[in-house]
Amino acid sequence: MQVLVHLAQGTANKVIASALDCSLAMVKTHLQHIFRKLEVTARPKTLPCCTAPVTDQRVLTVLDVNI
Repeated sequence: MQVLVHLAQGTANKVIASALDCSLAMVKTHLQHIFRKLEVTARPKTLPCCTAPVTDQRVLTVLDVNI
């Protein structure tokens, strides 16, 4: 969830890793999982999902929420 917040803010991967005290590889892995769940292939394509209403099914999937 924290990676998604940083992603929505446009934070660079290295900065995310530093902020979360984890490796750059771990951040990239988390981003790949987020991209897969949002069904996007690139970072810029995630922005509409990050600003979408929480009722958007793709957003709920990333948040692991079931309605």
